[in-house]
Amino acid sequence: MEAKLKMILNKNERYKDFIHLDTPTPFSTWAKGKEYETVQVHDSSVFEFDGQEGILGFVGVFTWKNDTLSPLDGDVYDPDMPVIAYEEFEGGVDVLVEAGKW
Repeated sequence: MEAKLKMILNKNERYKDFIHLDTPTPFSTWAKGKEYETVQVHDSSVFEFDGQEGILGFVGVFTWKNDTLSPLDGDVYDPDMPVIAYEEFEGGVDVLVEAGKW
């Protein structure tokens, strides 16, 4: 993960507690054998607004059961999207993926 993105995440209340992976890992590999009622996808694309940098953030949601991805919002997601950070919560997980690769 590039230093600029790490800095933005660490300053952002929403993302500061995410666990960062050493290398981007395909979601299907990272989640193999796990079950999640809710997987919330966050895009790490960096943007500037009103003089401050941030990331795009939440872009969609799906379930992950029996190593199968099922969208909950009608969108299409790549099961091999590269996860760079995550934060688990009861029944689910937030995943931060490489910019534009969900």
